[in-house]
Amino acid sequence: MELPNIYEGDYKRLILVPLAFIALSIALVMLMGIPQGIELKGGVLVTLQAQGPVNAQAVEASLAAAGIKDATVRAYSNPVGEVVEVEIEQNALLSDAEKAMTEFNAKASATDDAELALATAEDQARLKADDASKKNAQDAQAAYDKAWGEMKGSANAILDRLEKVMGAPVARDAADSRELKKLVDDSFTLAKERYRGQIIAAIGRGMKYSSYSFQDVSPTLSTYFLNKAVGIVMISSLLAAIVVFAVFRTVVPSFAVLMGAASDIIIALGAMALFQIPLTLPSFAALLMLIGFSLDTDMLLTIRTLKRGEGTARERAFDTMKTGMTMSLTALVAFGALFLLALITHIPTYYQISAVAICGLFGDLVATWGMNAVTILWYAEKKERS
Repeated sequence: MELPNIYEGDYKRLILVPLAFIALSIALVMLMGIPQGIELKGGVLVTLQAQGPVNAQAVEASLAAAGIKDATVRAYSNPVGEVVEVEIEQNALLSDAEKAMTEFNAKASATDDAELALATAEDQARLKADDASKKNAQDAQAAYDKAWGEMKGSANAILDRLEKVMGAPVARDAADSRELKKLVDDSFTLAKERYRGQIIAAIGRGMKYSSYSFQDVSPTLSTYFLNKAVGIVMISSLLAAIVVFAVFRTVVPSFAVLMGAASDIIIALGAMALFQIPLTLPSFAALLMLIGFSLDTDMLLTIRTLKRGEGTARERAFDTMKTGMTMSLTALVAFGALFLLALITHIPTYYQISAVAICGLFGDLVATWGMNAVTILWYAEKKERS
C-alpha cells in the first residue's frame, strides 16, 4: 500500500506542528525546570547494597535527625538485589570552605614569595650593612608580615567552617606558610571524612546494608563540568554551521539544517523537564548525539531535495522522508531496547541516555519532516519559479 504524499497540497500548514512542540517545550523548561545531576550541581551520591527491603522515608527521617537535610532516597530492586541511592546536596560549610581554599592558596603563594624576598633582603643587609640595604630588609619584613597575616586570616576563616562540620576544635599552630597550608589541607580532608562518616552512620540507623560507594562532586568540579559542557556545545554548533554552509553555500538551506538540530535539542529538553530527567553527563552526551542524528537526516533531506533532478521537489522530499523515517525508527528501536534494559536493571546511565535519545528522536521526526522539509520545499519551489 502506497502512502499518500503529505507534501501534496498546502504543505506549509505542517510547520504548525513542530512550532507547537517547540513552544510547548520552551514553556515546560521555563515552568518546570530541568533537574541537575550530581556532576553539574555538586553534592554526594551514596549507593548502597541493602540486605533486605528498605523504607525510604525511614532513611530520610534518620538523615534529617542527624541534621542532614534535603536528602533524596531512592530504593529499587535489580538482578543483584535491593539497591538504595541517597542523593544529598553539598554541605554548605564544606562548600564555602572549598571555595575559600582558592583564595587561601593564592595568599599562601604570596606569603612564600614574600618570605623568599625577605631572606634575600636580609642576606644583602648582612653583606653590605648600609642604610639602603637595611631599609630594603625592613620593607621586605613588613611585606612578609602583611602577607603572613592575610594568610592566617584566610586560614582561620576556613578552619572556623571546618570546626562546625566536625563539631570539634582544630589545631591552628603553624610556624610558617608550609605548615599552615598542610594544616588546612589535612583539616579539610578530615572534615570531609567525618562528614561522610556522619552520612553513613545516619543511613545505617535507617536501614541495613552490606556495602556502599560514594560519589562526591565538589562545587568547583561541578562548575568545571558545566563550563566544559557549555564550551563543547558552542564549539560543536560552530563547526556544524561551518560544515553546513560550506556544503550548500546559501543561507536558507544552511539555516534550515541548523534549526533542525536546535529544534531537536529544545524538544528533548522539554521532555526532560516534563519527565524530570536530570541533566547529567550521560544525558548531556545523549543531547550531543541528537545533534548528529539531526544533521544526518537534515543533510539527507536537503541534498536529495535540492541537488537531485528526478521528479518534482515534493516527490523527492517525500521519498527522502521514507528513507529518513526508516533510519530514525531503527534508532528508536535500539534505544527502546536500552530503555527496557534500564527499567529492569535500574542503571541510571542507561535510563538517562535512552530516555533523552527517544524523546529527541521523536522530536527529530516532527522537526525534520514538519519544519525543515517545509522550509526546503519552499526554497526549492521559489528557486524553480525564479
